[in-house]
Amino acid sequence: MTYGNQYPNRQYHQQPVYLYTPRYIQYPYCHYFHHRSEVSPTSPPQNTQNPKEHIVNGQLNASVGSGQGVTVKTGADIGGKHGVGFNAGGHLNYNGVGTQADAHLGSKQYGIHAQGNAHLDTSQGLGFNTEAQALGQYGINAQANSHLSIGQGVGFNTEAQLGGKYGLNANAEGHLSQSQGAGFNTGLHLGGDNGVGAQAKAQFGGGQGAGLGINGHFGKYNGELGFNLGGKINESKDSAE
Repeated sequence: MTYGNQYPNRQYHQQPVYLYTPRYIQYPYCHYFHHRSEVSPTSPPQNTQNPKEHIVNGQLNASVGSGQGVTVKTGADIGGKHGVGFNAGGHLNYNGVGTQADAHLGSKQYGIHAQGNAHLDTSQGLGFNTEAQALGQYGINAQANSHLSIGQGVGFNTEAQLGGKYGLNANAEGHLSQSQGAGFNTGLHLGGDNGVGAQAKAQFGGGQGAGLGINGHFGKYNGELGFNLGGKINESKDSAE
């Protein structure tokens, strides 16, 4: 009787250990593998879709009134500041009409940038300004502007630069008006203010008489050669002496 009572008790203690141990080991590993298989396929599409939302941008605005008449602005951008983009606009009111535009290919450090504007109104007459830059601050830069009006006459100004501030610089300027007469000015410089340069100018009328001058500089040394006939400038200098 004693032998029979001990055998069921020993069998009762062995069954829970044998049945509980395999379930405890297998359940966490199966759950971990199942959880990883559901999350990993969904994460890559979320990272790849965000950059594509801002590749192309565009705008178009128009307004009427507010003292500016009719105003229109439009622009587009592909690839951000390192891509291609342009902006253009204009206005029309009782004073006149004006337009402006700019475009870029690549960034300012290595790309090409250009801009310009033009106007025709009662106060300033007809005029335009343009500027272009390529290959950054040490590349090529050129700008030009001109005007035509009753009060200011005709005038233009051009300038080009290669290699930055200490590179090669060339400029030309001319004007023709009743108050300033006719004048022309051109120059070429290399190496900045302490480099090598030459300037030539001519003037006729406008209270300054007739004159022609040439000046140059080499480093800190300057030289000038020219003449001037008549004009209010010479009279004031003579009286001061």
